[in-house]
Amino acid sequence: MPVNWFVYDNTAASEIESIMATDRMSFEIAAAQLKPGRCHFALSVTYLPLGSPDPPGPIDGYHIGSCAISLLPISRGWVALDPEDPTGDVVVDGNYNATDADKVVLRTAVRRLMKVIESPGLREEVECGTPPPGGKPLTSTSSDEDIEALIRATAQTWHHPMDTVAMGKAVDSVLRFIGVHNLRIVDASVFPSPISANQQATVYICCG
Repeated sequence: MPVNWFVYDNTAASEIESIMATDRMSFEIAAAQLKPGRCHFALSVTYLPLGSPDPPGPIDGYHIGSCAISLLPISRGWVALDPEDPTGDVVVDGNYNATDADKVVLRTAVRRLMKVIESPGLREEVECGTPPPGGKPLTSTSSDEDIEALIRATAQTWHHPMDTVAMGKAVDSVLRFIGVHNLRIVDASVFPSPISANQQATVYICCG
């Protein structure tokens, strides 16, 4: 990717602790989120517009992109066989950003990203934002409502799925698929919860 830095940062525990209670999080999930120094999101600026299937601006050498990535989402989706065609593609619902805590974390990440773009090193280079049609350009002082509107209009997955195979139910303690001879699961699907980092190295360590 045309990028040479990422910032890993977190949301203050005071901002999400009470909200997680309303989301009815388990003690284990809450403890992982509130651990001191835990990274909740990553930020970066790239040297071309980001977006899929279509970038938000032209690839003309004058537009750059920015991204705020939620690393420890609490929202949980599901994967299932299609009951109408069990031999076809699986049905996937990511259920992204479904909890209030996830919304606070991503909103914090976007606002902090705006502060990066407004910093002395970038503000002389960046003329303005290019929001989707009908949207508002954001700043670090934009309202929560405006930030959430942009998130709803532009958020997407980075295609690093994990946590879809239950250890103890689908695989045993050494990742052998239960009920199938000579088959092991050696990818991030066996992670019991998200990790606040790119998972490639962790897959190599755990499944190598």
